[in-house]
Amino acid sequence: MALLPAKCTECGGFVEVDNEKRLGVCQHCGNPFVVEEAIQTFNTYYNTTNNYNTTNNFGEGTVVNIYEDNSKDFVIEGGVLKKYKGESLTPVIPEGVVAIEGVAFRDSMITNVTLPSTVKEIRAVKDGTTYPIGPFYGCKYLKEVILPEGLEIISNYAFYGCTSLTSITIPNSVTSIGEGAFSHCTKLTSVTIPDSVTTIGLGIFSHCTSLTSITFPEGVTSIIGSTFYGCTGLSSITIPDSVTCIDGYAFKGCTKLKSVTIPGSVTSIGNAAFSDCKSLISIVIPEGVTTIDDFAFENCTKLKSVTIPDSVTSISDDAFADCTSIIDVTIPKSVARDVFFETPWYRGEGEKKTTKKAKPAGNKKQNDSVAERKSKGLCQHCGGAFKGLFSKKCAKCGKPKDY
Repeated sequence: MALLPAKCTECGGFVEVDNEKRLGVCQHCGNPFVVEEAIQTFNTYYNTTNNYNTTNNFGEGTVVNIYEDNSKDFVIEGGVLKKYKGESLTPVIPEGVVAIEGVAFRDSMITNVTLPSTVKEIRAVKDGTTYPIGPFYGCKYLKEVILPEGLEIISNYAFYGCTSLTSITIPNSVTSIGEGAFSHCTKLTSVTIPDSVTTIGLGIFSHCTSLTSITFPEGVTSIIGSTFYGCTGLSSITIPDSVTCIDGYAFKGCTKLKSVTIPGSVTSIGNAAFSDCKSLISIVIPEGVTTIDDFAFENCTKLKSVTIPDSVTSISDDAFADCTSIIDVTIPKSVARDVFFETPWYRGEGEKKTTKKAKPAGNKKQNDSVAERKSKGLCQHCGGAFKGLFSKKCAKCGKPKDY
């Protein structure tokens, strides 16, 4: 068996795959993929992009601590730390190291690590080749890491699966945080991302189940896909005014998320962005949003109130699928009433039967109560007439007569 780098064909997440198997399952989105296609997608991606430097280009005079003796604690070549071979659980990386390469500490038992002031990059590179595994990947005993001022890049999966890490301070010098950098850090409770950060990768905090608060920098223009996927401890979040797009799966499965403030700068809400947020009670879509994609709020079972502005021109029929508690809806003429099919509001039930900018499409039968519909021999679900001598199916919604 050989593990090879690959890229999920569904969500684009980086994964490692067994090239002897035909199918794999993405650890980020949970979707299956064909292994051969995922490997090809990875190869195509890295043949056309250059996310991280594969050579030391931090200037003259930075090449120090070149240890060829593998008995040393650190294997360092050209200022790049390639491998930690020591026994100390609290290593101090020597000054002069400018980059830490992928798998340098992978799956080690270290509990604390101190990075030198000379480090500029924690890179997802192995032997000169871009690699989807970061230097501290799977260090499940790592409790504390000190990142120095001067650090610029935190690579893909840099601290993935560091399940004992409770907090981290990202210095103001960091400009880029790669995909899955802190994913599956299950004890991480809070993070502050400085304003210097302008690039954030896919799923950087996915499955950080203890994360309760996050401060996002002004300047970030999108909440990238799967950023908070499965963060079951996150209860509220304020999105900065610089954000224009909330990508797919961004907050999917944040089961304790009760409130979210979406700024007026946002123009689109992606596929399943808030799906399975089962504590979300109300949502106000700000003026300026034009698109709400498939399953954006699917299975938000406690969601009661929804406000959609006039600016929305495209909304998926499944955007509010399985939202079984909605009783208060404000919608413009551009939004079809059927988007809320099978909600209490659609059936005319609940504390508030309707709150709307535009009268829902259809005739008076649609607004009758269930009892009134039954008394008139109409479908109790939508108010439509039945057809057929024996099947008695509703001509509008297709449901059989069940009373």
